[in-house]
Amino acid sequence: MDTAPNGRLALARLQERTYDLILSDLRMPELDGSGLYQALAQQLPDLPQRFVFLTGDTVSRETMAFFEQTGVRWLTKPFRAAEVRH
Repeated sequence: MDTAPNGRLALARLQERTYDLILSDLRMPELDGSGLYQALAQQLPDLPQRFVFLTGDTVSRETMAFFEQTGVRWLTKPFRAAEVRH
């Protein structure tokens, strides 16, 4: 398991090695979650299907449109480990 304090570092790590699952916050410094997702969709098209987004905010219309357009899964904080496994 690895962590990254911002989206740019996460992007660099994801370009260096493969992960089975990517848990990403929507709001991150330097590169937000949707920007990270879109960059990976272009550079490493097999990775976006491994994403689960986490958000503690009320999901805006723009964010819901992003979720619906991409089909990406997401969880609202707080969540239980069983929800991630599901």
